[in-house]
Amino acid sequence: MRNSILLLILIASTSLFAQKEKGVTLKTKIGDINGILLTPEENPTKTVVLIIAGSGPTDMNGNNPMMQNNSLKMLAEGIVASGIAVLRYDKRGAASSVGAVQKEEDLRFESYINDAIGWIGFLGNDKH
Repeated sequence: MRNSILLLILIASTSLFAQKEKGVTLKTKIGDINGILLTPEENPTKTVVLIIAGSGPTDMNGNNPMMQNNSLKMLAEGIVASGIAVLRYDKRGAASSVGAVQKEEDLRFESYINDAIGWIGFLGNDKH
């Protein structure tokens, strides 16, 4: 019975926080990097959190070929439920952004820094 009540509360709370999801793309010289901009449906904000995936070939949801946990997706949804927009994106060379890398051995840490800078510029120009 208690588990049923907790499930109902969870379902009700997720419906209270309406969210808009918009697929977005950062164009780079080597290829496109895809992301998702998640915004609160009510009272849109100009504040945006940029989620940058950690090590390995991580996608915008926090998954990689060896593990699926949707950690970044759940983090984004929790932040949006607090009224703050979130942009998360596939790492260069991962998931739907696999075409944004020519050879793995050519990847440099600076490439990922430049991607984050590109997304910040994108957000500055976007009228989400």
